[in-house]
Amino acid sequence: MPQSPRRRRRRNRNLKLFIYSVIIVGVVLFVSYQQNQLSGKSLSTDGLPAQAAALSDPWADINYSLRRKLTVDSTKTVVSYTFDHAELVQNNQSKPDGSDIQIFAQESDQNYPVDFLLNGNDSPNASVKFDVSKHSSDTYYIYFNNKSASPRTNVAALQGTAATAIRASETELPAISMSPRKYWVLRYKSGAELEANLTIDKSVKDDGDQLYYVKVGSKDLIPLNLGNTWTNPVKINLGQIDTGDQGIYLVTQHNGNYYRSPNVYFKVSEPVFVAWTIDWEGKNVTDGVLASISKIATTYDMPMTQFFNPRIYVDTSIPDYRRAQLTNWAKARSLINNDEIALHLHMYFDMVKAAGVTPHTTPHWGTGVDGYDVPASAYTTEEMTKVINWALVQFAANNLPKPAGFRAGGWYANMDTLEAIDNTDLAYDSSGREDYKFGTLELAGTWKLPHTTQPYHPSIIDQNASVPGPVLKLWEMPNNGNDSYWFSSDDMISRFYANYQPGSAAANPTLVTYLSHPDWFDVDQPKLTALFLEIDKYSFEHDRGPVVYSTLSSALQEWQE
Repeated sequence: MPQSPRRRRRRNRNLKLFIYSVIIVGVVLFVSYQQNQLSGKSLSTDGLPAQAAALSDPWADINYSLRRKLTVDSTKTVVSYTFDHAELVQNNQSKPDGSDIQIFAQESDQNYPVDFLLNGNDSPNASVKFDVSKHSSDTYYIYFNNKSASPRTNVAALQGTAATAIRASETELPAISMSPRKYWVLRYKSGAELEANLTIDKSVKDDGDQLYYVKVGSKDLIPLNLGNTWTNPVKINLGQIDTGDQGIYLVTQHNGNYYRSPNVYFKVSEPVFVAWTIDWEGKNVTDGVLASISKIATTYDMPMTQFFNPRIYVDTSIPDYRRAQLTNWAKARSLINNDEIALHLHMYFDMVKAAGVTPHTTPHWGTGVDGYDVPASAYTTEEMTKVINWALVQFAANNLPKPAGFRAGGWYANMDTLEAIDNTDLAYDSSGREDYKFGTLELAGTWKLPHTTQPYHPSIIDQNASVPGPVLKLWEMPNNGNDSYWFSSDDMISRFYANYQPGSAAANPTLVTYLSHPDWFDVDQPKLTALFLEIDKYSFEHDRGPVVYSTLSSALQEWQE
């Protein structure tokens, strides 16, 4: 039976829809296949170019990211090239010892390493001296910026007087280059991030071409989704990359060809937090002392943890205007300098009474006159909970933020003290320290922590360990770097080195906590000057290492789940 025109039109329409569907699916599969060739694990790095893409002569070594062309007088035997190596070092483009410098002779698209003599590294008048008689070419390149280079030994003195018949070009980049802002990269709980400047020539990448990075030694290409309007510096998410010496390079596919950058190398470390904490004793403090404390903190751009003592609000010897000034100083530093305001208590009789608790008079580590030297550990959990809650009310009444941390006067905190802190929902205690006796009466403390102890949840059975469980919900953040009044600068420096091996990458987050007092700052100040001068040799801010100056609350985030 012949089909009606309507049925024929319907069948033709269905056929067209089927054909269009096949075409669309085919295109999607093709595009997906092309993407998988770069973004998946199926692409071996064996399929990538062996050397970086260059804009002129072939790039000689994949581990060098910068070079200068040297045109020499080939009629000479020995030539010399003088350059400002100090500037390269300052710009993070060469190593201070010059071990990353190498010279190549360029002949017929081939590169040949050339022995040379380096003088004056890390100076404005560094020079390289090398023999040009062994190659027929007048084109040489000096390469630098190879952070993986090992220390090199200069060649023996070259014979003959060096001619200066060299014409040098400006510093040349490959077609794709990546220049990390820092050699050190910190791996936080959230992952590691490499901040770098990228330079990509249009000859190797159009706006629609995907850019990838590859970890040296890996075969996985990871997409960098920067968009077409990215600006330097870019941040490259390295995830939970292993700590230690690492390297990556960039890859792009353009017009059917692969192009890559040189390798760049860097050191990945967990952060080493250094916390400077200030224990306010509940007395008046002079403006001169506060200025001296601020000066040190400003020198190192260091936020402090101010263990503030609300006893000033009941000390009748301190006028109201002065209480306000001290409070406002702490608040201003919190707002402007990112200081943390935590809680510090000495068990003064007047303060304890104001909290509605009957003062204890024994034991004490000194005279026992006003309660200053009566340990918090003399009070029950219920009593300490009342005192801490009173302190929190004083913070709120004076527009201070609720503190996250607590430290007991003289470090005297026992399980009753820690349970009281837990009851008031503070996040951490920082009274922990090594075994000690304190004061003229040599009152023994309850802590027995090694000075390498890191933050932990104290067991409800043993405050010096996290086992056996169960544990308190608060964290113990020990004062493992010492007190700048009782200990020398050498003692405090040795505590830093007990927790961090110089120049190494830390495999785990590390915290070193120091304690100072405004009341005796004339004693503390010279020791702290020497201490921080030493620690700053490993400052992450200055790209010298993994040290980050931090408050205790900020550092704690790396341990909290």
